[in-house]
Amino acid sequence: MREKNSLAQEAPRSDNQFEIKFDRGAIASLRRSDDRVNTDYIQSGRRLGNVFIRYRGKDGAWQSADTEQLANNGLGTFEASADGRVYTANYEILYAPASSNTGPNATRPAAVPVLGVQSRFTIDGPTVLWTLTIRNLGNAAREIDDLAIPLPIART
Repeated sequence: MREKNSLAQEAPRSDNQFEIKFDRGAIASLRRSDDRVNTDYIQSGRRLGNVFIRYRGKDGAWQSADTEQLANNGLGTFEASADGRVYTANYEILYAPASSNTGPNATRPAAVPVLGVQSRFTIDGPTVLWTLTIRNLGNAAREIDDLAIPLPIART
């Protein structure tokens, strides 16, 4: 099942030790299935799986990208496997160089894809494996200066 801007998907409960709810590329809720105390391990209103990237390319200008913002703006695709054990989010980070101040008004270059970000969660019984893949989609080298992965763990 592939959806653009899926609001929420739930992992199947049959043999999982966790009840997991996904929201636009990240885990919005993580609970143990047979927990005596109904504890959500993700902070309320936060998500596990967001990534912040600061990068630059051949023009030397530092740029920032945030997968939560990309998801909120409808710039991600989200897919759950048929059995619900694998949940994948894909994002394309676009870059548009600054427009020329010496040319006509309509000289703004079109945005081009520069980085691809894939976030994949695989659920296997007691294990939740998170794999993050970042690919250079352009011809020029890219330098990643900062890669931040927030861990919004709830406090009880």
